[in-house]
This record gives sequence, structure tokens and C-alpha cells, in this order.
Amino acid sequence: MTDSRKTSQLCPNCRRLISRDEPVCPYCGIRTPGVWWKNHAFLRLFHDQDLFLTGLSGLNIALFVLSLLMNPRGMSMGMNPFGFLSP
Repeated sequence: MTDSRKTSQLCPNCRRLISRDEPVCPYCGIRTPGVWWKNHAFLRLFHDQDLFLTGLSGLNIALFVLSLLMNPRGMSMGMNPFGFLSP
């Protein structure tokens, strides 16, 4: 019987077939290409860390504005510093 486990994978950077146990891709030099999160399709969209952080900050601001629009009483200008602009 043969072992059904996969021992090869595509490098998440150069997309060439390499062994899952490689510490460094022999073609492009990326470190630890066998970890799961480097080969995840969603996370491959965010190669640039600045793009990811900008998108995450924009999403946070958009959800905050949406929560203020859903509850307009949250925009009250009281003397309580903890209640200022809290939805």
C-alpha cells in the first residue's frame, strides 16, 4: 500500500512544485513554504503588509461610521469622555 499523505506542494510565491519539508524554496528562496497560512488563497491577496493594514483600518472606520448611523444617539456631545462618539 502507498502512503496517501501529500509530500509535495506548490510554493506560495513562485508556484513551483517543491517538497513540503523544504525549509527554503530552492527556486525563489522564500522561507518555510510549507506552513499553511502562506498557501492560503485569501491571505495571498495581501502580499503587501501596508495594503492589509490600510484595508483593515478602512474596514474598522467604515463599521464605526455605520454603527453611528444606526444609532444617532451615540453622537451626543455630553461631558462624559467615555461616552463621546460611542455607538
